Amino acid sequence: MPTTPRLLAAMIGLHCANHAIASEQPTGFLQDSHASVLARTLYFNQDYRNHGAPSSYTEDTSQGFIFKYASGFTEGTVGLGVDAFALLGVRLDGGDGRARWPTVPASGSTSEAGAAVKLRLGQTTLKYGDQFVSLPVLATMMGRLLPETAQGTLIHSEDIPGLSLDVGRFTAMGSQFNARHDGRDLTRANLVGGRYQFNDGLDAGLYYSHVTDHFEKRYADLNWTAPLSEADSLKFAVNLYRTTGLGAELSGPVDNTIWSASAAWKHGPHTLTGAYQKSSGDTGYVYGVDGGSAVWLANSVQYSDFMDKDETSWQARYDYNFAALGLPGLNAMVLYIRGQHIDTGSVDDGKEWERNVNLRYVVQSGPAKDLAVQIRHASHRSSALGNSVDEMRLIIDYPLSLF
Repeated sequence: MPTTPRLLAAMIGLHCANHAIASEQPTGFLQDSHASVLARTLYFNQDYRNHGAPSSYTEDTSQGFIFKYASGFTEGTVGLGVDAFALLGVRLDGGDGRARWPTVPASGSTSEAGAAVKLRLGQTTLKYGDQFVSLPVLATMMGRLLPETAQGTLIHSEDIPGLSLDVGRFTAMGSQFNARHDGRDLTRANLVGGRYQFNDGLDAGLYYSHVTDHFEKRYADLNWTAPLSEADSLKFAVNLYRTTGLGAELSGPVDNTIWSASAAWKHGPHTLTGAYQKSSGDTGYVYGVDGGSAVWLANSVQYSDFMDKDETSWQARYDYNFAALGLPGLNAMVLYIRGQHIDTGSVDDGKEWERNVNLRYVVQSGPAKDLAVQIRHASHRSSALGNSVDEMRLIIDYPLSLF
Protein backbone atom coordinates (compact mmCIF):
# COMPACT_ATOMS: atom_id res chain seq x y z
CA MET A 1 0.00 0.00 0.00
CA PRO A 2 1.71 3.23 -1.10
CA THR A 3 1.94 6.20 1.22
CA THR A 4 3.36 9.71 1.40
CA PRO A 5 4.23 12.03 4.28
CA ARG A 6 0.65 13.36 3.93
CA LEU A 7 -0.59 10.02 5.29
CA LEU A 8 1.41 10.54 8.47
CA ALA A 9 -0.11 13.98 8.95
CA ALA A 10 -3.62 12.70 8.17
CA MET A 11 -3.38 9.84 10.67
CA ILE A 12 -2.05 12.16 13.38
CA GLY A 13 -4.76 14.71 12.63
CA LEU A 14 -7.44 12.03 12.78
CA HIS A 15 -6.38 10.95 16.23
CA CYS A 16 -6.21 14.55 17.47
CA ALA A 17 -9.81 14.98 16.32
CA ASN A 18 -10.75 11.81 18.14
CA HIS A 19 -9.20 13.16 21.33
CA ALA A 20 -11.36 16.26 21.02
CA ILE A 21 -14.49 14.11 21.44
CA ALA A 22 -12.95 11.58 23.81
CA SER A 23 -14.74 13.14 26.78
CA GLU A 24 -18.06 12.42 25.06
CA GLN A 25 -17.06 8.84 24.21
CA PRO A 26 -14.93 7.62 27.13
CA THR A 27 -13.98 4.19 25.77
CA GLY A 28 -10.79 2.17 26.03
CA PHE A 29 -10.44 2.41 22.26
CA LEU A 30 -9.28 6.03 22.57
CA GLN A 31 -7.99 6.14 26.12
CA ASP A 32 -5.53 3.30 25.59
CA SER A 33 -4.36 4.31 22.12
CA HIS A 34 -0.85 5.54 21.39
CA ALA A 35 1.23 6.55 18.42
CA SER A 36 4.96 7.02 17.80
CA VAL A 37 7.43 7.91 15.09
CA LEU A 38 10.95 6.49 14.84
CA ALA A 39 13.33 8.54 12.70
CA ARG A 40 16.22 6.28 11.65
CA THR A 41 19.36 7.37 9.82
CA LEU A 42 21.46 4.48 8.49
CA TYR A 43 24.94 4.63 7.00
CA PHE A 44 25.87 1.25 5.53
CA ASN A 45 29.33 0.37 4.20
CA GLN A 46 30.68 -2.95 2.85
CA ASP A 47 34.19 -3.49 1.51
CA TYR A 48 34.52 -6.86 -0.22
CA ARG A 49 38.28 -6.44 -0.40
CA ASN A 50 38.48 -7.52 -4.05
CA HIS A 51 41.49 -5.36 -4.75
CA GLY A 52 39.72 -2.53 -6.53
CA ALA A 53 37.18 -4.54 -8.52
CA PRO A 54 34.18 -2.36 -9.54
CA SER A 55 31.72 -4.38 -7.43
CA SER A 56 33.91 -4.63 -4.33
CA TYR A 57 32.64 -1.56 -2.48
CA THR A 58 29.17 -0.71 -1.20
CA GLU A 59 28.15 2.54 0.44
CA ASP A 60 24.68 3.84 1.19
CA THR A 61 23.17 6.48 3.46
CA SER A 62 19.41 6.59 3.93
CA GLN A 63 16.77 8.19 6.11
CA GLY A 64 13.74 6.28 7.32
CA PHE A 65 10.57 7.12 9.21
CA ILE A 66 8.54 4.43 10.98
CA PHE A 67 5.10 5.56 12.19
CA LYS A 68 3.09 3.22 14.42
CA TYR A 69 -0.42 3.63 15.78
CA ALA A 70 -2.14 1.21 18.17
CA SER A 71 -5.63 1.80 19.47
CA GLY A 72 -7.01 0.42 22.66
CA PHE A 73 -9.99 -1.96 22.65
CA THR A 74 -13.64 -1.06 22.79
CA GLU A 75 -15.53 -1.98 25.95
CA GLY A 76 -17.54 -5.19 26.14
CA THR A 77 -16.99 -8.92 26.16
CA VAL A 78 -15.23 -8.77 22.80
CA GLY A 79 -13.04 -5.70 22.34
CA LEU A 80 -12.34 -4.24 18.90
CA GLY A 81 -9.25 -2.25 17.94
CA VAL A 82 -7.03 -1.15 15.06
CA ASP A 83 -3.26 -1.04 14.55
CA ALA A 84 -1.66 0.88 11.68
CA PHE A 85 1.77 1.81 10.39
CA ALA A 86 3.37 3.91 7.68
CA LEU A 87 6.95 3.51 6.44
CA LEU A 88 9.01 5.95 4.39
CA GLY A 89 12.63 5.53 3.29
CA VAL A 90 14.71 7.96 1.23
CA ARG A 91 18.27 7.53 -0.01
CA LEU A 92 20.49 10.44 0.99
CA ASP A 93 23.65 9.21 -0.70
CA GLY A 94 24.74 6.06 -2.51
CA GLY A 95 24.74 6.84 -6.20
CA ASP A 96 27.52 6.33 -8.74
CA GLY A 97 27.09 2.56 -8.51
CA ARG A 98 28.14 2.41 -4.85
CA ALA A 99 24.84 0.99 -3.54
CA ARG A 100 25.39 -2.65 -4.48
CA TRP A 101 22.99 -3.80 -1.75
CA PRO A 102 20.91 -0.64 -1.25
CA THR A 103 18.72 -0.09 1.78
CA VAL A 104 16.06 1.41 -0.53
CA PRO A 105 15.17 0.52 -4.15
CA ALA A 106 17.04 1.93 -7.15
CA SER A 107 14.39 4.65 -7.49
CA GLY A 108 15.82 6.26 -4.37
CA SER A 109 12.77 5.99 -2.13
CA THR A 110 10.30 3.47 -0.82
CA SER A 111 7.06 3.70 1.12
CA GLU A 112 4.43 1.38 2.52
CA ALA A 113 1.42 1.58 4.79
CA GLY A 114 -0.70 -1.07 6.41
CA ALA A 115 -3.32 -1.70 9.03
CA ALA A 116 -4.72 -4.59 11.02
CA VAL A 117 -7.99 -5.15 12.81
CA LYS A 118 -7.70 -6.76 16.23
CA LEU A 119 -10.18 -8.49 18.52
CA ARG A 120 -9.70 -9.30 22.20
CA LEU A 121 -11.54 -11.85 24.31
CA GLY A 122 -10.10 -12.23 27.79
CA GLN A 123 -6.35 -12.60 27.33
CA THR A 124 -6.65 -13.82 23.73
CA THR A 125 -6.07 -11.43 20.82
CA LEU A 126 -6.76 -12.05 17.13
CA LYS A 127 -5.09 -9.71 14.66
CA TYR A 128 -5.85 -9.70 10.93
CA GLY A 129 -4.01 -7.60 8.36
CA ASP A 130 -0.54 -6.08 8.04
CA GLN A 131 1.65 -6.49 11.10
CA PHE A 132 5.10 -7.04 12.55
CA VAL A 133 5.79 -10.55 13.82
CA SER A 134 8.55 -11.93 16.04
CA LEU A 135 8.30 -15.71 16.33
CA PRO A 136 11.10 -18.27 15.80
CA VAL A 137 9.43 -19.71 12.66
CA LEU A 138 8.21 -16.41 11.18
CA ALA A 139 9.90 -13.13 12.06
CA THR A 140 10.01 -9.76 10.32
CA MET A 141 13.49 -8.25 10.25
CA MET A 142 13.99 -4.89 11.97
CA GLY A 143 17.76 -4.49 11.58
CA ARG A 144 18.13 -2.29 8.49
CA LEU A 145 16.47 1.00 7.52
CA LEU A 146 12.82 -0.12 7.54
CA PRO A 147 11.22 -3.26 8.99
CA GLU A 148 9.73 -6.11 7.01
CA THR A 149 5.99 -6.59 7.26
CA ALA A 150 3.76 -9.65 7.25
CA GLN A 151 0.15 -9.93 6.07
CA GLY A 152 -2.18 -12.49 7.58
CA THR A 153 -3.84 -13.61 10.79
CA LEU A 154 -2.23 -14.20 14.16
CA ILE A 155 -3.97 -15.41 17.32
CA HIS A 156 -2.03 -14.88 20.55
CA SER A 157 -3.40 -16.23 23.84
CA GLU A 158 -2.26 -15.89 27.45
CA ASP A 159 -5.43 -17.13 29.14
CA ILE A 160 -3.59 -20.01 30.82
CA PRO A 161 -1.17 -18.70 33.49
CA GLY A 162 2.43 -19.13 32.40
CA LEU A 163 1.50 -20.31 28.90
CA SER A 164 1.44 -18.22 25.73
CA LEU A 165 0.07 -19.74 22.51
CA ASP A 166 0.31 -18.57 18.89
CA VAL A 167 -1.60 -19.74 15.82
CA GLY A 168 -1.12 -17.96 12.51
CA ARG A 169 -1.68 -17.99 8.78
CA PHE A 170 0.24 -15.53 6.57
CA THR A 171 0.02 -14.94 2.83
CA ALA A 172 2.52 -12.13 2.16
CA MET A 173 5.89 -11.01 3.50
CA GLY A 174 7.11 -7.53 2.56
CA SER A 175 10.87 -7.31 2.04
CA GLN A 176 12.92 -4.43 3.41
CA PHE A 177 14.87 -4.29 0.13
CA ASN A 178 12.05 -3.33 -2.23
CA ALA A 179 8.63 -1.70 -2.25
CA ARG A 180 6.65 -4.79 -3.24
CA HIS A 181 3.97 -5.79 -0.76
CA ASP A 182 5.14 -9.43 -1.05
CA GLY A 183 8.82 -8.90 -1.74
CA ARG A 184 9.76 -12.35 -0.42
CA ASP A 185 7.25 -14.22 -2.64
CA LEU A 186 5.48 -15.97 0.21
CA THR A 187 2.50 -18.05 -0.91
CA ARG A 188 1.20 -19.29 2.42
CA ALA A 189 2.68 -19.99 5.85
CA ASN A 190 0.76 -21.71 8.64
CA LEU A 191 2.24 -21.82 12.13
CA VAL A 192 1.41 -22.98 15.62
CA GLY A 193 3.38 -22.95 18.84
CA GLY A 194 3.79 -21.61 22.30
CA ARG A 195 5.99 -20.86 25.27
CA TYR A 196 5.68 -21.97 28.90
CA GLN A 197 7.17 -20.12 31.86
CA PHE A 198 7.90 -22.76 34.49
CA ASN A 199 9.20 -20.18 36.99
CA ASP A 200 11.03 -16.85 37.03
CA GLY A 201 14.20 -18.44 35.67
CA LEU A 202 13.05 -21.24 33.36
CA ASP A 203 11.01 -21.19 30.14
CA ALA A 204 10.70 -23.32 27.01
CA GLY A 205 9.19 -22.92 23.55
CA LEU A 206 7.90 -25.22 20.80
CA TYR A 207 6.85 -24.05 17.29
CA TYR A 208 5.92 -25.57 13.94
CA SER A 209 5.48 -23.93 10.54
CA HIS A 210 4.36 -25.17 7.11
CA VAL A 211 5.46 -22.83 4.30
CA THR A 212 3.72 -24.01 1.12
CA ASP A 213 6.10 -25.14 -1.65
CA HIS A 214 9.14 -24.22 0.44
CA PHE A 215 9.66 -26.15 3.69
CA GLU A 216 8.32 -27.09 7.07
CA LYS A 217 10.09 -26.27 10.32
CA ARG A 218 10.06 -27.57 13.85
CA TYR A 219 11.66 -25.43 16.53
CA ALA A 220 12.39 -25.87 20.23
CA ASP A 221 14.25 -23.84 22.83
CA LEU A 222 15.02 -23.92 26.54
CA ASN A 223 16.22 -20.94 28.61
CA TRP A 224 17.39 -21.02 32.21
CA THR A 225 18.67 -18.13 34.33
CA ALA A 226 20.28 -18.86 37.69
CA PRO A 227 21.04 -15.92 40.01
CA LEU A 228 24.21 -16.45 42.01
CA SER A 229 24.27 -13.20 43.99
CA GLU A 230 23.16 -9.61 43.64
CA ALA A 231 25.90 -9.00 41.08
CA ASP A 232 26.27 -12.43 39.49
CA SER A 233 24.05 -14.69 37.40
CA LEU A 234 24.32 -17.49 34.88
CA LYS A 235 22.10 -17.85 31.81
CA PHE A 236 21.88 -20.95 29.62
CA ALA A 237 20.02 -21.26 26.30
CA VAL A 238 19.51 -24.09 23.80
CA ASN A 239 17.87 -23.58 20.36
CA LEU A 240 17.02 -26.26 17.78
CA TYR A 241 15.57 -26.24 14.22
CA ARG A 242 14.59 -29.21 12.06
CA THR A 243 13.74 -28.14 8.47
CA THR A 244 12.67 -30.30 5.49
CA GLY A 245 11.63 -29.37 1.96
CA LEU A 246 8.04 -29.25 0.73
CA GLY A 247 6.31 -29.39 -2.65
CA ALA A 248 8.11 -27.41 -5.35
CA GLU A 249 10.92 -26.55 -2.90
CA LEU A 250 11.11 -22.96 -4.15
CA SER A 251 13.82 -22.23 -1.57
CA GLY A 252 15.81 -25.17 -2.92
CA PRO A 253 16.20 -28.66 -1.46
CA VAL A 254 16.16 -28.53 2.35
CA ASP A 255 17.13 -31.25 4.83
CA ASN A 256 18.76 -29.73 7.87
CA THR A 257 19.04 -30.01 11.63
CA ILE A 258 20.81 -27.16 13.42
CA TRP A 259 21.17 -26.40 17.12
CA SER A 260 23.06 -24.02 19.35
CA ALA A 261 23.85 -23.85 23.05
CA SER A 262 25.11 -20.81 24.93
CA ALA A 263 26.14 -19.92 28.47
CA ALA A 264 26.52 -16.36 29.77
CA TRP A 265 28.06 -15.28 33.07
CA LYS A 266 27.07 -11.81 34.22
CA HIS A 267 29.19 -10.14 36.89
CA GLY A 268 28.18 -6.57 37.59
CA PRO A 269 28.74 -4.59 34.36
CA HIS A 270 30.60 -7.50 32.72
CA THR A 271 29.03 -10.35 30.73
CA LEU A 272 31.04 -13.23 29.27
CA THR A 273 29.29 -15.54 26.78
CA GLY A 274 30.37 -18.77 25.13
CA ALA A 275 28.34 -20.60 22.47
CA TYR A 276 28.52 -23.70 20.28
CA GLN A 277 26.48 -24.36 17.14
CA LYS A 278 26.17 -27.47 14.93
CA SER A 279 24.53 -27.93 11.51
CA SER A 280 23.89 -31.38 10.02
CA GLY A 281 21.90 -32.97 7.19
CA ASP A 282 22.02 -32.86 3.40
CA THR A 283 21.84 -29.03 3.27
CA GLY A 284 22.42 -26.02 5.45
CA TYR A 285 19.68 -24.15 7.30
CA VAL A 286 17.31 -22.13 5.08
CA TYR A 287 15.16 -19.11 5.91
CA GLY A 288 14.08 -15.87 4.24
CA VAL A 289 10.66 -16.46 2.74
CA ASP A 290 9.49 -16.73 6.37
CA GLY A 291 11.21 -13.47 7.31
CA GLY A 292 14.74 -12.18 7.56
CA SER A 293 14.90 -12.81 11.32
CA ALA A 294 13.61 -16.40 11.39
CA VAL A 295 16.96 -17.65 12.63
CA TRP A 296 16.95 -17.76 16.44
CA LEU A 297 20.43 -19.24 16.87
CA ALA A 298 23.34 -18.21 19.09
CA ASN A 299 25.79 -17.74 16.22
CA SER A 300 23.52 -15.72 13.94
CA VAL A 301 25.34 -12.38 14.07
CA GLN A 302 25.87 -9.25 12.00
CA TYR A 303 27.09 -10.77 8.72
CA SER A 304 27.06 -14.58 8.89
CA ASP A 305 24.70 -17.12 10.48
CA PHE A 306 27.25 -19.99 10.53
CA MET A 307 24.55 -22.35 9.25
CA ASP A 308 26.09 -24.06 6.21
CA LYS A 309 26.02 -27.80 5.60
CA ASP A 310 27.92 -29.76 8.29
CA GLU A 311 29.27 -26.56 9.85
CA THR A 312 30.28 -26.41 13.49
CA SER A 313 31.09 -23.09 15.12
CA TRP A 314 31.98 -21.62 18.50
CA GLN A 315 31.65 -18.11 19.88
CA ALA A 316 33.36 -16.01 22.53
CA ARG A 317 31.70 -12.71 23.48
CA TYR A 318 32.22 -9.90 26.00
CA ASP A 319 29.74 -7.13 26.92
CA TYR A 320 30.35 -4.14 29.18
CA ASN A 321 27.87 -1.64 30.65
CA PHE A 322 29.57 1.72 31.20
CA ALA A 323 26.99 2.73 33.81
CA ALA A 324 29.46 1.26 36.29
CA LEU A 325 31.86 4.09 35.34
CA GLY A 326 29.20 6.79 35.59
CA LEU A 327 28.17 6.66 31.92
CA PRO A 328 24.63 5.22 31.91
CA GLY A 329 23.28 4.43 28.45
CA LEU A 330 26.66 3.46 26.99
CA ASN A 331 27.24 -0.23 26.19
CA ALA A 332 29.98 -2.04 24.28
CA MET A 333 30.26 -5.56 22.84
CA VAL A 334 32.94 -7.55 21.06
CA LEU A 335 32.63 -11.14 19.82
CA TYR A 336 34.54 -13.67 17.76
CA ILE A 337 33.08 -16.75 16.02
CA ARG A 338 34.96 -19.47 14.12
CA GLY A 339 33.25 -22.05 11.91
CA GLN A 340 34.71 -25.18 10.30
CA HIS A 341 33.87 -28.42 8.43
CA ILE A 342 31.73 -26.53 5.87
CA ASP A 343 30.69 -28.71 2.92
CA THR A 344 29.96 -26.70 -0.24
CA GLY A 345 30.28 -29.59 -2.68
CA SER A 346 33.53 -28.27 -4.09
CA VAL A 347 35.01 -27.68 -0.61
CA ASP A 348 34.48 -30.30 2.09
CA ASP A 349 36.29 -28.67 5.04
CA GLY A 350 35.71 -24.98 4.57
CA LYS A 351 36.27 -22.47 7.33
CA GLU A 352 35.01 -19.01 8.21
CA TRP A 353 35.38 -16.53 11.02
CA GLU A 354 33.73 -13.27 12.04
CA ARG A 355 34.57 -10.50 14.47
CA ASN A 356 31.93 -7.99 15.62
CA VAL A 357 32.45 -4.77 17.57
CA ASN A 358 29.40 -2.84 18.74
CA LEU A 359 29.16 0.47 20.60
CA ARG A 360 25.76 1.97 21.50
CA TYR A 361 24.77 5.06 23.46
CA VAL A 362 21.23 6.10 24.47
CA VAL A 363 20.67 9.65 25.71
CA GLN A 364 19.23 9.43 29.22
CA SER A 365 17.59 12.84 29.69
CA GLY A 366 16.89 16.23 28.15
CA PRO A 367 15.29 17.17 24.81
CA ALA A 368 17.08 14.30 23.03
CA LYS A 369 16.08 11.66 25.60
CA ASP A 370 16.04 8.12 24.11
CA LEU A 371 18.08 9.18 21.05
CA ALA A 372 20.29 6.17 20.29
CA VAL A 373 23.56 6.17 18.34
CA GLN A 374 25.01 2.80 17.43
CA ILE A 375 28.19 1.79 15.58
CA ARG A 376 28.39 -1.82 14.40
CA HIS A 377 31.51 -3.18 12.69
CA ALA A 378 32.00 -6.69 11.34
CA SER A 379 34.95 -8.41 9.67
CA HIS A 380 34.23 -11.75 7.99
CA ARG A 381 36.59 -14.15 6.20
CA SER A 382 35.67 -17.45 4.52
CA SER A 383 37.75 -20.07 2.75
CA ALA A 384 34.57 -22.01 1.94
CA LEU A 385 32.83 -19.23 0.01
CA GLY A 386 36.03 -17.46 -1.02
CA ASN A 387 34.92 -14.01 0.12
CA SER A 388 36.18 -11.43 2.56
CA VAL A 389 34.18 -8.45 3.75
CA ASP A 390 34.43 -5.62 6.23
CA GLU A 391 31.09 -4.03 7.11
CA MET A 392 30.23 -0.94 9.11
CA ARG A 393 26.81 0.37 10.10
CA LEU A 394 26.12 3.68 11.79
CA ILE A 395 22.53 3.80 13.06
CA ILE A 396 20.92 6.86 14.63
CA ASP A 397 17.45 6.24 16.08
CA TYR A 398 15.28 9.04 17.43
CA PRO A 399 11.95 7.76 18.82
CA LEU A 400 9.20 10.27 19.42
CA SER A 401 5.99 9.47 21.29
CA LEU A 402 3.10 11.41 19.74
CA PHE A 403 0.46 10.46 22.30
